[in-house]
Amino acid sequence: FAGNLEGDSDGSQFVAEVFKGNIRQGRFVVADALSQSSYVMEGSFAVIADQKGQKDGVIFLATDVTAQDRQMREGEAARALALQEQSEVVTKLGAALTSLSNGDLEARIDADVPATYEKLCTDFNSTVVALREAIASVVHNADSIRNETGEITSAADDLSRRTEKQAATLEETAAA
Repeated sequence: FAGNLEGDSDGSQFVAEVFKGNIRQGRFVVADALSQSSYVMEGSFAVIADQKGQKDGVIFLATDVTAQDRQMREGEAARALALQEQSEVVTKLGAALTSLSNGDLEARIDADVPATYEKLCTDFNSTVVALREAIASVVHNADSIRNETGEITSAADDLSRRTEKQAATLEETAAA
């Protein structure tokens, strides 16, 4: 039971606490000196007294929960990794969205991302391409409208000049 109490490398403090009745149940790390390994045990201690009521020994009834403890730690590590990956992707997406909101129609997410987030990045990049094409189409149509408006204005001016010229010619003819 070494290491269950801070600064108790040989387990003597732990045993003293058990004999005092301060430690009754819980999850404990049990070190096996022969195999140089440790186990996680969940159980309880009972102090045994002799016929005179003197503390004579301790019984420890426990279940080996080493495998469950390992699975729990692996699950926690996997969850921490997933949160870290998600945070990195959100940061990259945020930077790309900020760039896009500042008018950069070339904004992309090109950095490597975990496989679970590749679709998100691909969808973002496809959306930016579609937005860029839509804006290019609007600009092209606006240019076409401007050119056609210029042609209509030029034709109207030409018609106005001819009408004035005809009116002047008609006035001269009428005067003659």
